[in-house]
Amino acid sequence: MARVRLDGGGVVTVETDITDIGTESYTVIAQTAAETMGVGLDRVVVKLGDSDFPASAGSGGQWGGSLSGVAPSVALRGLQISECLAHLENLPITVALRVVARRRTERRQIAHRAGVLPSGDQPTSSWHTSRTQQQESPSSARGVIREQEQVVVQQRVNQQQTGWTRAVSPPVRRGVPVLLCAVGLTVAGCKGRRSDTSLTPGWSPESGDVVMKVPPSAVVTAIEAQLASGRPPAIPVDRWKHVRRVYTEYGNVPLWLEKDGFHQARSKALLRAVLDANTDALRLDAYPLDDLVAAVGIVRDSKTLTADQLATADVLLTSAYVGLAEDLLTGQVNPKALAQDWHIAVNREPIDSAVARSLRDAHLDSAIARMRPRDADYDALRRALVHFRGIVTAGGWSTVAEGKALKPGQADTPVRMAALRGRLRVEGFGAQTGATASSGPGIYDAGLAGLVAEFQARHGIVVDSMLGAKTVKALNVPAQYRLAQIAANLERYRWMPRSLGERYIIVNVPAFRLEAHDSTGTLEMKVIVGQEFEGRKTPVFADVMETVVFRPYWNITPDIQKQEIAPKIADDQNYMAANDLEYFEDGGETRIRQKPGSQNSLGLVKFLFPNSFNIYLHDTPEDELFDKDVRAFSHGCIRLEKPEELAQWVLGWDGGRINAAMQSGKDNQSEKLPRKIPVYIVYATAYERDGQLYFGNDLYGRDDALVSAMSQSLAPTAEALRSLNALRKMVDD
Repeated sequence: MARVRLDGGGVVTVETDITDIGTESYTVIAQTAAETMGVGLDRVVVKLGDSDFPASAGSGGQWGGSLSGVAPSVALRGLQISECLAHLENLPITVALRVVARRRTERRQIAHRAGVLPSGDQPTSSWHTSRTQQQESPSSARGVIREQEQVVVQQRVNQQQTGWTRAVSPPVRRGVPVLLCAVGLTVAGCKGRRSDTSLTPGWSPESGDVVMKVPPSAVVTAIEAQLASGRPPAIPVDRWKHVRRVYTEYGNVPLWLEKDGFHQARSKALLRAVLDANTDALRLDAYPLDDLVAAVGIVRDSKTLTADQLATADVLLTSAYVGLAEDLLTGQVNPKALAQDWHIAVNREPIDSAVARSLRDAHLDSAIARMRPRDADYDALRRALVHFRGIVTAGGWSTVAEGKALKPGQADTPVRMAALRGRLRVEGFGAQTGATASSGPGIYDAGLAGLVAEFQARHGIVVDSMLGAKTVKALNVPAQYRLAQIAANLERYRWMPRSLGERYIIVNVPAFRLEAHDSTGTLEMKVIVGQEFEGRKTPVFADVMETVVFRPYWNITPDIQKQEIAPKIADDQNYMAANDLEYFEDGGETRIRQKPGSQNSLGLVKFLFPNSFNIYLHDTPEDELFDKDVRAFSHGCIRLEKPEELAQWVLGWDGGRINAAMQSGKDNQSEKLPRKIPVYIVYATAYERDGQLYFGNDLYGRDDALVSAMSQSLAPTAEALRSLNALRKMVDD
């Protein structure tokens, strides 16, 4: 038996006596109940007797405690639920429940297994009870339901009432009563990150006697036939699967039609969102625009319609909706196809639940907008996209002729200096009036050199105020390329997890910068990253910081030992002693390490987040390198400008205790973090800082392939433009 309740405080409670369907299953049950009740899901708590075991969230989250303890409460954020579930394998065996990693296709069956009966107009504080057959199923020694058990799901749509119902008769095991709570969605206020707003309940498919004079049952039959007959050529295979799942969710009823035609507010909200997709640099030809215009036009303009015509329009609108949702949630380009060295998983698990949940929102326009990355930096890039589109439309900027390098005060041709001023002015550097130089038209004066220095700082160039070859090359990058570069970085944002966590660390390699975010603010510092040589590049990945090591050894990797250290030892017999090196045995292999201390290449502290790349954050004795504008000097690991401050931030210790551990503490002393912290190493070459747009240093040459792919989104085909104009007319009518 399962019971579902929504109380006056916005808390959904599901009570069931099923225990061995796995903790992931409990999360899905609570999620389903929360969606049905029209509230967001914040956390799931499995209650066993007097003990609470909240499901964990974020990268590296895990369960803690046992039956006699209470695990720390961790938030589950809206669209990130399935990502969180991937980390529940760490459930201690001392807990009576063992986590079972279930396939996505089983999740709806899991909700059925709990007997949750969503309903349309359910009163606050009412209880809704469903029954399941109380049969025993075979289980392993750990009490886990075998995957091969058969779950029989019967689904029907009741045309006589608003909403939808499900009936189910699966085999289950009985066990200890379990209480699950889904609490209204909240997210800690990190810099630039906005909390997701709970969806507004209130919409369900129209029920009635006819749809445009056609019986609803005939339209349902036509939709079912189209879904079964095969995928339309304009719709990708993966997208078609999601479309079919949406209709299955609603029993194959029409989602955009009502008695007299299209649901005007919702259909126009969708079409406006499609028209607005170019502000996210999405390829508009990814949607079935031609077919959509034709099908919608037939329904709008015809007085006599068939069930097939209505079904075609409805399915194409749903396909456009699903496609837009998928693109906003996970991006249009596969990073692995473009050699981006991107190892942060693009999580496609939440698409089906996000699409269905947003579709139930009474304000569909707001629900679609919330599918974008909820990040101030993403919004800033969207604004920059509009601005640079204007520059490109106006003709871009002129080039600056190559010539001798100029220092402030030196002379050159008036033509070259005028071209330089004009070029800078178009991008927003300097007065927009076209004023000439105070020192004469052919002088590279201090004012012009200052503008060049500002350009250098915002384009990943060493700031020296000189008009050198690298600066001229950057000035002559076409405006169209910069526009596509902005689009490429919007796509990189869409590849990222939608929620990074309440506390997290993010390192942007092209910006040579680290930010540590929590609800109190942001800790920022410079970093040194891997050199651009093969084997030293810092990859893009995410993992979880677990440990800080004070006064560490530097265990030199076999490759560095062979290629760099061994030749120096061969040339200088005093090299090891001079650099505090010593031999040690590691698994029968003789290796070299550097002793802890002020000479150690890792400095006096390192921060470990175990990963397959052997990358970590660490101190450095070479502080002078942080004065450089371009800081790519390491073997791949990341050196920190302010290691003491980061140690305080992650451990919660005061400065005196950190300093003592670094200067006079035990060698190689490990300290576990009180709470694991997600770490994201990213590669963003266009970003906002202090209200200004920056183009970072494309150290590893990863932009060109992605820029080329995204350029297609910036130049719609003639066919797409015609369809867009037709859609715009439909929306405006």
